[in-house]
Amino acid sequence: MHKNSSWLLLAFIIVICILCSVGCVSAEDNVTGDLFSSPIDLDEVSIADDSLNEDMLSASNNVISVHVMDSYNSSLSTWNEDGFDLEGATVKVYDSSNKSVAAVKTNSKGIATVKNLGSSKYHIEVSYSTYNPIKLDAVDFTKTSGTVNIDGIMFIPDILLLVDYTSHNEKVDILMNMSKRVAYISTTDFDKSRAWLAEYAQYIHIDMFSESAYAVFTGPYLKELLSKSPANARYNVAYTFSVCSKQILDNLGLHIVGAGPSNNTFDTIENTYIGSYFQAHDIEESDVLVKNMKNYLQYVFYLIDSDKYADPTLNDDNAPLMTPECGFYHPDLGIYTLVPEGNLINRWIHENPGYSTNDGSLNWMSENYGNWLIDEVDPTSLFKKFESDYISKLHPNNTFIAITSYYGGEEVTDSLIRGYEANGRPAFNVFKTGTQPALSSILNRINQISTVGISAVNSLCSWSLDYANGTAEPDLTDIDLHVLKGIIDISEYSFNSELGPQVEWTFMVTYPSFEGVFGQVALSWRDSMSKSHVIQDGVDKMVKLNCAWADLHDMKNSDKRIAIMLYNYPPGKAEIRASYLDVFNSTFELILQLAGAGYDIGGYVEYSNVYNNTYQWIIHSNEKYQINGTYTNLISLDNLTDMIFDMNNKGSWASGLLEKYVEDNWDYLNRHHQLISLEDFENLTSDVRQELLNDLLSYWGDNLGPAMVYKEKYIVIPGVWFGNVFVTFQPSRGWEEIQDYHSLVIPPTQQYVTFYKWMEKSAKFNAVVSMGTHGTQEWLPGINLGAYPGDWTFELTLIPTVYPYIVSNPGEAMVARDRSSALLITHMTPAMVSSSLYGNYSTLKNYITYYKNQVSVNVSSNAESYKAMILELAPSLGFANITENQTFDEWIDELHLYLDAMEDDFNTHGIHTIGKVMGGYELSEEVVTITTSQTNVYDYLIEFLYPDLKGLKFYDDIEGNFKYSTQKDAIKEFLRNYSSALVNGSSARQLNEKFGILEGTALYNATLYAEEVIVNIQRNNEWNAILTALNGNYVKAGLFADPSYGDSIPTGYDGYASDPTRMPSIAAYDSAVRIVDMLLADYYEEHGKWPELTSLIMWGTEVSRTEGIGIAEFLYLLGCKPVWADNGKVVGVEMIPIDDLNVTLNDGSVVKRPRVDVFVSMVINNKDWITWMLTALDFAANATAEDESNNYVIKHYNENPTLDRLFGLPGNVLEGTGMSNLIPNTADWNIDTVNEYATDIYLSRVSYSWTLDDKGNVVVKNQKDAYEYLLKKVDVISQNFDSTWRLFDSDDYYDWFGGLYNAATVLKQKEGLEKPDTAFFDIRNKNKY
Repeated sequence: MHKNSSWLLLAFIIVICILCSVGCVSAEDNVTGDLFSSPIDLDEVSIADDSLNEDMLSASNNVISVHVMDSYNSSLSTWNEDGFDLEGATVKVYDSSNKSVAAVKTNSKGIATVKNLGSSKYHIEVSYSTYNPIKLDAVDFTKTSGTVNIDGIMFIPDILLLVDYTSHNEKVDILMNMSKRVAYISTTDFDKSRAWLAEYAQYIHIDMFSESAYAVFTGPYLKELLSKSPANARYNVAYTFSVCSKQILDNLGLHIVGAGPSNNTFDTIENTYIGSYFQAHDIEESDVLVKNMKNYLQYVFYLIDSDKYADPTLNDDNAPLMTPECGFYHPDLGIYTLVPEGNLINRWIHENPGYSTNDGSLNWMSENYGNWLIDEVDPTSLFKKFESDYISKLHPNNTFIAITSYYGGEEVTDSLIRGYEANGRPAFNVFKTGTQPALSSILNRINQISTVGISAVNSLCSWSLDYANGTAEPDLTDIDLHVLKGIIDISEYSFNSELGPQVEWTFMVTYPSFEGVFGQVALSWRDSMSKSHVIQDGVDKMVKLNCAWADLHDMKNSDKRIAIMLYNYPPGKAEIRASYLDVFNSTFELILQLAGAGYDIGGYVEYSNVYNNTYQWIIHSNEKYQINGTYTNLISLDNLTDMIFDMNNKGSWASGLLEKYVEDNWDYLNRHHQLISLEDFENLTSDVRQELLNDLLSYWGDNLGPAMVYKEKYIVIPGVWFGNVFVTFQPSRGWEEIQDYHSLVIPPTQQYVTFYKWMEKSAKFNAVVSMGTHGTQEWLPGINLGAYPGDWTFELTLIPTVYPYIVSNPGEAMVARDRSSALLITHMTPAMVSSSLYGNYSTLKNYITYYKNQVSVNVSSNAESYKAMILELAPSLGFANITENQTFDEWIDELHLYLDAMEDDFNTHGIHTIGKVMGGYELSEEVVTITTSQTNVYDYLIEFLYPDLKGLKFYDDIEGNFKYSTQKDAIKEFLRNYSSALVNGSSARQLNEKFGILEGTALYNATLYAEEVIVNIQRNNEWNAILTALNGNYVKAGLFADPSYGDSIPTGYDGYASDPTRMPSIAAYDSAVRIVDMLLADYYEEHGKWPELTSLIMWGTEVSRTEGIGIAEFLYLLGCKPVWADNGKVVGVEMIPIDDLNVTLNDGSVVKRPRVDVFVSMVINNKDWITWMLTALDFAANATAEDESNNYVIKHYNENPTLDRLFGLPGNVLEGTGMSNLIPNTADWNIDTVNEYATDIYLSRVSYSWTLDDKGNVVVKNQKDAYEYLLKKVDVISQNFDSTWRLFDSDDYYDWFGGLYNAATVLKQKEGLEKPDTAFFDIRNKNKY
């Protein structure tokens, strides 16, 4: 009994040990084995009794039951760490001599049972499909018997691809079909539920990583993944086509495949081969792609287990193959190209491994292959063969349109070529995948030798046409053809989103614009399976638009028909305007310029004194015009101005004026077909998308509509002809005709649509010059970014448009560029000149000066007289009376400082005319304005003029300090005189010698900068750019920015905005800290407490031209700051420790401050900026060791649990808060109720919260309750002045700031609360906020 009990106890212990040893087996414990073929078709196998040694147990009914799972679920197309029961896996059992005794397939529950096993040791191997077999520890029945249950056997991929699935779906799918060992996580929409796969990965491939490109897959997140992965521990991580810097290696803890602890580098042979196999383009049914992926997989197997697998790269037949990487294509002719042999590619890889640190491209492809292309595949020779075949087979009778792309033979390319040819333009595709030689250089060379000729370029390339060198501008200048941008491969989400292609815009549109590429049109999108779909309406538009631009290149100027379109909204002669532009003089000058360039203006130009005996330019027209009741054919600027005033848009309330205009010009309007009947309207709009037309007619009525209709019979197209040049007005938008100001969206009127269709079809204009900032077409309803088929803007922009636009307004300029496909030409601002006091303000300052002088010399009687004068005059000018807590001297010191600030302010001096070059006083003042903002010249002058004051700062220590009034005035006077001398012809070198300013000093360099400002202003290129554009030639790119803030002069260039991925810049953050500290200090000193909730008005225009100051203010209020990469790109946000948040008060004391809650009323749509602000909010809301006392985000979240803080218009609306439409129409509101009415309108339009979903996509939802909560809580509302615009220069200020302030005031007063404080920050001078 005792013996049996001991035996049973021993058996029990053995069984427990076996269960423990096999129950925890997983794929992580695998050794690599051969890929198995299909398993034996067995369900359950019984084994006959073995002959047993009499010393062994005689039992033969032992059982092994194995539960097998797969981490992958094919029906869900995903992996799960808990696994799924796996049916059909094969469980093989081997005896101690390695003889197979059983092969059993798992059932639907993943169970395989092997029965009737004898008393022997058995080895088990589990296999399934192309996974590595799992080999388990031996099960020993020599000492025991019974059933052994083995659980937890799960197949898990050991090869993990971290790539953008949308870009590489073909590669990923091929690899996964080849082996179940392969898994992936898409980097662009990173699925965190798959992150556990990294813990089992023996090999990881990271492709196209960028610390700032992804919402989830950030640097810190990747570092955490790698820290848990055996692949990284084994130096088995491939890293391809990304930024390759030491910083990346160190920050991520990245261990590159083929490297080691002592030589961790991207430039290993192994990492190079991985990239070389992976570079093959995703083309369905591509032999090159399939073979490269096969060899890629075999190479990865080798990298995981070099003992088991051979290195495929040792055979030249297995060298990475190249898809046709450079060549020419036409669907009827095929691809013309050559590719190198495998032995050559292998040699290049070994000779030149690694990746470029600049752009992440393969060194051998950029250098060896690039040189081979030049030496062996001369593009010009290849093109000559292609063009010769094209001519002999297709017989072109017009010049080419060249389509540039990365790959040849794509579906969208075929559609474009067929479209161009159907419109009479031969076309071909020139493609180049690598960066050397540059695609732009190939295009440049073939343009020089083409016998057919090239008249237009259509680029499908992202980033740059010369990526390696950073810009294609030199080549494009030589080519001298306009380049229109096609947007391809838009994601399905972006294509269906009302926000437009947010993700794709930066690399598809923003970066190409830096080298003068414009006119973007959406051409294709990819579905969730990455299948490409051509947007045929987009192709049709691109074809029509680019053919028209090509016509401008080919036509004689005398044959071109040009429309000059003026802005006139709301209707009426008082509203014929543009932002700081003299539209009358600019229009007259444009006609003169066109005449000089050979355009038909219906006459000629002469310099004559026919009017008032004053010599001026006169248009001597072949036709007489009625002006003020008389007819003349001699048109002066004044005459043209009168004509423009006479023919302006007229609202429905001014029908008498419209009738007079039509009846006075009846014959003229009929002769030029400017009276449009209902039948004409139907014919002109016959190609308008039916749903759009239905919306229009449903809203405005099934007739000719409310705007510019003569006696209900004719739509009137106002305008006057000078030969082939037509001066007209952009139609009124229609808001003035409505009473429902809650409307978020109204369609354009019948006259609006008719006008554009008439220009296209009836007048057949070759180009439109949209004269000045800004129009209404770009703000029509549609997607937020760009324009898609079905948007009014998309439908009405089919004529090449040249759009002179004020250089200081990048935000609205980008809306105009991005939505209208126009070529925007930067034009200069008016001069910014120092203000001067006038009238009684000058008198008051003089009284104060006299008073202080008399006090200083103890002439009390005179001082008292001046005191009485001051006390009488100051209140009459609007200044507050002296208070009980002030002495008279304290009060006049405040007055004195205020008057000095008024005198030191600067304002616009007049308005600009296109092509005008400043001179004299204007130029001198502008030089002072720009130089004092862009340099610290005043600080340098302190040390130069007053060495004893060295170390003092002009704006911090001198200005505003009466102790240094004399010095302040002297410093400013010196710079004004110096600037005037430069303007009058002296050189900086001469002046510096005269004044003894030493070369090499900071002051010397500042004077050189002032001299450079003059040169750049004088190099005004505006007329040249406009005429160049009208010839279909290339216009170089130039920056949109206020000249005092950015390097935006000379003007007259194809405008682009700054790189948004580098915003907020470090400088912008520093500025934001100053602004926020000023705001908080002033509020704290006035109220004795901190503001708990602030609001910012944030416009894309302001953010762009200040490098992101508004974004940085938002972050810093929350106690956060941007994180920058070495190249200046913002890659994230970090939280500042609460103990480091301090504010210096105006008395110099330093106090700690809390995290201040903040919300914005915004007109921005940049996904990166939205991401940074939401990230900061999340950090603040989840800050540890903080509470309601020092973190007001936490306080407000506890009261109202939402972090909605970014509010604006819905995604498909771009037309304001409604205030600028309501307020001017005084007949539509009552003074007693207007505040409540305006609040209701404002809330109906701006209560839309902008957030991000889990995949990083922008989501816009109406959250009126949340917005009302914030408006009731807000303590201070703030906005920045950052350009030439002043408070009363634009309706945008009262539209956005006024709308928010009014709504907050109304809602707070209903709750019995005080009005919010307001703050405007003048940041126009970088050195003086």
